[in-house]
Amino acid sequence: MKALQNNAFTSPVVEALKTSCIRTPGNVAVVNDSVVLTYDQFHRQTNQAAHFLREKRIQRGDVVALGQDRSLEALIFIYGILKAGGVYLPVATDFPDQRVEYILSNSEAKLLICHTDHRTRFQNFSNVETHSFDLTVLESYSDAEPDVDLSPTDLAYIIYTSGSTGTPKGVMVDHQALSNRIGWMQNHYNFSEHDVFLHKTPLIFDVSLWEVFLWSLSGARVVVLPQKAESFPPAIIHTISNHQVTVAHFIPSMLSVFLEYLAESDHEKLKSLTRLFLSGEAFTPHLLEKFNTTLCRSNGTEITNLYGPTEAAIDVTFFDCPKSVDLSVIPIGRPIENIRTYVLDENQTVVGDGEKGELCLAGIGLARGYINNKLLTEEKFIHHSTLQERLYQTGDIVEVLENGMIHYIGRNDDQIKIRGMRIELGEIEGQIYKSNMVDQCCVLLKNKSTINSYIVAFVCFKNGFDETCLKAVLAVFLPDYMMPRKIVALPKLPTLFSGKLDQKSLLEMEID
Repeated sequence: MKALQNNAFTSPVVEALKTSCIRTPGNVAVVNDSVVLTYDQFHRQTNQAAHFLREKRIQRGDVVALGQDRSLEALIFIYGILKAGGVYLPVATDFPDQRVEYILSNSEAKLLICHTDHRTRFQNFSNVETHSFDLTVLESYSDAEPDVDLSPTDLAYIIYTSGSTGTPKGVMVDHQALSNRIGWMQNHYNFSEHDVFLHKTPLIFDVSLWEVFLWSLSGARVVVLPQKAESFPPAIIHTISNHQVTVAHFIPSMLSVFLEYLAESDHEKLKSLTRLFLSGEAFTPHLLEKFNTTLCRSNGTEITNLYGPTEAAIDVTFFDCPKSVDLSVIPIGRPIENIRTYVLDENQTVVGDGEKGELCLAGIGLARGYINNKLLTEEKFIHHSTLQERLYQTGDIVEVLENGMIHYIGRNDDQIKIRGMRIELGEIEGQIYKSNMVDQCCVLLKNKSTINSYIVAFVCFKNGFDETCLKAVLAVFLPDYMMPRKIVALPKLPTLFSGKLDQKSLLEMEID
């Protein structure tokens, strides 16, 4: 990857793999269960995947969906898609059919690659050519570097997030945005070939992208955690200990569970862990204190709080947490290289220190917009005439502290996060109304700001419908993590004297 002015890396991240392969071809690159690949082996297999895709007529800018869980095969094809000039689009294998159909159609995907186990299901979707991958098939393809001339402004990936209008929205991110984010992390933390990264994030979340690519910049190695094990502390401990993992990512709620699980004897097993990164949820002083008195005290492990929306290439701010200083709040920190942050009031004027406002972002990391959704792109990505910047309006309310750090406060809309997963409550409400089973509904987050938070749908059913019927209909489109845990039937939703919905009363209701 080439460093340009302001230390911006703009060349496609896959170039780093080639560089590391030339430098240390025999070093271990990827470990997946009992399979171990060197840099030379992995580089050649990703080239073969690229030639396979080119034979399937994938050209620069074509969207290639990957219907595969976290695995060695997935890593090979993610690199292969980008090397072929394609645009990587992850699709969860457990997404409902209608959601998959919408994503493939909306993204105009040209090809879908999946495991043989999933081909029967995925090949039924319209207008998308489907191929199941078999690494033995790739052996017949050239392992030479494909002759594809990518531009920094070419699209690298599309990730779909929950949408407030009732359908998910696809965020388009180009190569220079991704490369800047990955390059900043390498510059700031100076990882070496002795580091071992844990790849544990599900592929449909953009955090997985730095786990997929960062290790290749320094000649380090990556260890792939088995699918579903990201929520199982014993499996995480075993993998870290067995492979001497040095770098890993957690969402705060999962870190809390992980620390609660740890016994004194487990500390020694985690001795290799030098740094943890957190993102996806608010990081509390209480959790930092718990971390500092366990892993930090016993092993010297350091922790960094990251923040960023999908619309700005994974993360845009960072805060390296102190080991012993008591903090009343944990800020989301300062912007990474080549990202600019502005806190604006309702008149789009920059606020002063100690004042609150909406966090807006500018710089190389901004997404191109939402695929095939010009209106939403123009609504969220604006040109600020005074700042003379293209801004993304995050919807996050923050405060600028006296030391210049940014402190996250909350949202200005109905977007929530549960265990790091971004959810628009409006999308759930939209699907409930589409069912034609209710006259009124309101979807809320119960036990907000705790690890026990969950989604509740308060509904006024039309005659002849019930909770079982509604859940069955919602399951056709909503993934499991967006399904309401409780559906509460009411004759009428409560309102205030003004006529507005009384959400406070709904949240205070006792729910069995």
